[in-house]
Amino acid sequence: MANYESVEFNPAVLRSLRTQLAYSANEVAGLSNIPADRYHALEVGEAQPKSAELKRLAKFFRVKEFSFLRRSAPSKSKEINFRARMPRYKGEPGPILDAIEFASGIQRLLLSVSDTRSLWRSQNTRSLNLNSDVETEAQWWRKSLAIEDSVQLDIPSHDKFFMFFRSRVEQKGISVLVYSFEEKAFKGLTFGSKEDVPVVLINSYKQQKSSRTFTLAHELGHVLLEEDGVSNPYDPSTRIERFCNNFAAAILMPRNLMSELLQRRRGSFTSNATIKWLSNKLKVSLEAVVIRLVECGFAESGFWQTWKSQFSGYLPSEEDAGGGGGSEEGVDQGLVKLAYFGFLFGQLVPDRFRENGLTGMAVYKASRLKPGYLPDLSRAAKQRLSEVRSYEGT
Repeated sequence: MANYESVEFNPAVLRSLRTQLAYSANEVAGLSNIPADRYHALEVGEAQPKSAELKRLAKFFRVKEFSFLRRSAPSKSKEINFRARMPRYKGEPGPILDAIEFASGIQRLLLSVSDTRSLWRSQNTRSLNLNSDVETEAQWWRKSLAIEDSVQLDIPSHDKFFMFFRSRVEQKGISVLVYSFEEKAFKGLTFGSKEDVPVVLINSYKQQKSSRTFTLAHELGHVLLEEDGVSNPYDPSTRIERFCNNFAAAILMPRNLMSELLQRRRGSFTSNATIKWLSNKLKVSLEAVVIRLVECGFAESGFWQTWKSQFSGYLPSEEDAGGGGGSEEGVDQGLVKLAYFGFLFGQLVPDRFRENGLTGMAVYKASRLKPGYLPDLSRAAKQRLSEVRSYEGT
């Protein structure tokens, strides 16, 4: 049965979309560039939108223009209430809604080609809760992911360590995507954490490659908590976000390893020189190091905010350019696509989509990846995994 009431604008749809996403009327008016009194008139049905206004509202809520002619609004909040995770978020919902839709498509695709051995649920029976001992759990997971101190210290660059850590997480059956969505306030997304193939998305927009490792570890915490959400680890405002920050810091920077490294340094543990040195040793961002220094008692509780104040609002976890998944080469399309779609996708989709009854067009619709790139992606995944094994000396 058709869901249309008439050919007229339905203000109830506008109200529903706004309340689903937990925006105030004034916020929507300001962000969609519609005068507040005009917007209020639209929402209570005292005015009909002009064509340009309808286009702006459709773009804002990521719906088709004809959605405003329907009896009821499409659902936008059933999957992730991102405002609950980021209550201080003041930007448009569009980039986050796009990211959620992208992660959802990738998850459906991976579920259709995965076998039992590659499923997260078949490999993992251990989960976290907010009362878990973070240090104990982080060390258990560090061991489960086979991240040895010596390997972490010997890997030559931030890029290489991110690749190594990402491969370890994906080996467990968690898909890790790195894509650019133009909103710097959201760094990461966990989608479908209770499903057989959870999806973690790292937003590369204005997020340095060194910061993405911490964001990935933070999102791993969300998966283990079975808490979907949109995150900014560098602006934690809820208990869950702070817990995941603590977990990320502990799994990437074990307390004993931090202590051993600091024993080699002379002078202040909180000097910029020491922070940079630790960042390069551990292949994590400067800000992640500062977070861990505070947690381990090597810096006072207010040091994170004090340290950030020297950057005048432009955090060292951010960079001017957006970009994709962090491929160093930029010319080998297989490596470029691998940087976006990750190891789990690269190992499963190219080899299995046809035998599972999918077409190249179905893959493209779910992932935005042209089928012609799939062989290159498969080759690149094998190449990079071979490189990862070389770090282990195997």
